[in-house]
Amino acid sequence: MLNTDCSARSERGIALAVALFALVIIGGMIAGNFLVGLLEQQSGRSILYTAEASELAQGELWQVVSEIAGASLLVLPIGGAALDLGPGISHPGFRLQRKVSRLADNLFLIQSQASRVDGAGNELAAGAAGLLTRLAADSTSGSQVLLPIKQRAWLQLY
Repeated sequence: MLNTDCSARSERGIALAVALFALVIIGGMIAGNFLVGLLEQQSGRSILYTAEASELAQGELWQVVSEIAGASLLVLPIGGAALDLGPGISHPGFRLQRKVSRLADNLFLIQSQASRVDGAGNELAAGAAGLLTRLAADSTSGSQVLLPIKQRAWLQLY
């Protein structure tokens, strides 16, 4: 015997619609999770690149302090243009700029900016640092050498 109830006939196709709706919702949740994972990975990589660039910039400050002759800085004009020191030691995957400027009679600012670059030379992240130094007489050789000032010598440059 056939069921001729009107309510049973009108609900016949609802199971397919509910199943498709559930699949769309589940697919959206999965895609959202993949998107969150991708963003987490990209932000972690960006933080790593920025930290590498910042550490290289800070390390280069000490390289400049150890390699530059103090007497050569005395020819810089006070408040004038900075002396470009060139890129220094080559680091694969990085671009480096180093400068020294004279702020006062015996006060110098060393600036170092490092950029993490990809294979095509596009900048991925950058870090910069500065160090306030002064000239002091070296006790062994008697020549002028750069030394960081006693307090607050580090500068975070952006």
